[in-house]
Amino acid sequence: MAVATQHQRLSEKQRKLDALVTLEQLGARGAALERETAIHLYNKRSEFRHEYCDLEETDGRMTEGRKQEKAKLKLQLSRVHTSVSRFRRSLQDAKPSSDLVQKLKEMMEEIETSILSFKNHQREIYEMLSKEEKVVSQEVSAFEKRIYSWSSRDAVGDAIAMKPKKVQTAESKEEMPPAVTAFERFLQQTGGHQGGWDDYDHQTFLRIYKTHKGNPVFLTTALAVLPGHSEDDIMEHVQWYSEYLTLKDSQKEAIRKWKDMKQSEKAEMLIKGEAEEQRTLVNLDQKKQERMDKERAERLSKVASYKAEQELKRLAEEEERLKREVMQAREEQRQKRQRAAVKMKVEEYCKQKAEEKEIMELASDALRHEEMEKRRAANKQIDRFQERDRAAFDERKLRQQKQAMQDEERTKRLTKLKGQVDVHVERDPSRLYKLTEGWENRKKDNTTSHGGAVVSLPKRAVPSWRVGV
Repeated sequence: MAVATQHQRLSEKQRKLDALVTLEQLGARGAALERETAIHLYNKRSEFRHEYCDLEETDGRMTEGRKQEKAKLKLQLSRVHTSVSRFRRSLQDAKPSSDLVQKLKEMMEEIETSILSFKNHQREIYEMLSKEEKVVSQEVSAFEKRIYSWSSRDAVGDAIAMKPKKVQTAESKEEMPPAVTAFERFLQQTGGHQGGWDDYDHQTFLRIYKTHKGNPVFLTTALAVLPGHSEDDIMEHVQWYSEYLTLKDSQKEAIRKWKDMKQSEKAEMLIKGEAEEQRTLVNLDQKKQERMDKERAERLSKVASYKAEQELKRLAEEEERLKREVMQAREEQRQKRQRAAVKMKVEEYCKQKAEEKEIMELASDALRHEEMEKRRAANKQIDRFQERDRAAFDERKLRQQKQAMQDEERTKRLTKLKGQVDVHVERDPSRLYKLTEGWENRKKDNTTSHGGAVVSLPKRAVPSWRVGV
């Protein structure tokens, strides 16, 4: 049982550690995404600086909203933590009484209610964020497919003929404002953000239009710079561009209102959650007050009944009181003995630990002393070996010197003897060819027989053509 409990605690601790590691990784990824977004949004030299201004305002509002939501979460968590700490202190400092269990139960119910309310509120926020994430991912997917279809077109005519299909579900169509749908439909029907013109002609038109807007010179300059377009084409493009700007402004305004509406819905949901939490607390206070009133009425009724039947039940109550005192005294004695036993065990444990520590210190000192003795003996042995090596070296050196002196004396003696004896040997090469005395005796004794059969040595056969050669 103890092993299973320990294993369960370890697994729960491992889950908590894994959750903390996951939260740290998600926080790091979020910070990296925020840095990457800030690089694009707050780049002063970006060519899309004008379009990013609206995104800067949106990013600022979202950042402020996250800060406020984080502060609210911290406040709610601090309330729950305070309630739990108060419950723990009450449990530790509680004195045995008849109302203790009821008070602890009320505190536990209050803590449980606040935690459930907090969880439900956070669950609603997460569901709303999940829906928003789904809508945004669908919009991004639609924009990506539309951009891919634009980049894959070979010519403007093909682009007009092959209109990009809207990749939106029924849910996204209901979520999108009408102005955004109208602007997208206008772009699909008129050839995109350039009105069916190529990029160079459209940019040239924009430069002339912004320079000579409302000036009669505009048409002449446009015809001179854009020779591939007639006057009707240019006027039609001017009309298209005016309608394009109007619909684009309407789209921006609709998107801003839609975002404000979502933000207000989010704020209303937060306010609703706080109001619900407040109502829950108020209901708890009311229930607690009602319960206290009921208990007070019951106590008054009991007191009245007690006063009415005081004389009849006095002996029984006195006896009951004595029994309670006896039981309480016994309980106090039992608790006192238990505390004394625990104290004795603690003292015995401390004494045992002190003895173990002292034994360990003595053992450590003994090991240290033994190590020092071994080191001292080793040093003595080393000194003795070094002295022996030095004596052997000196002896070998003396022996070598003595041998050198003896060799020198022998050399001198041999030199002296060679000087005294004069040996002259003549060279006689003929003596090398002389027969030895044993051989000469053998030649003289030809009759001597050594006995035994003559051994015939094997010979190779002689070919017929070599016979007689």
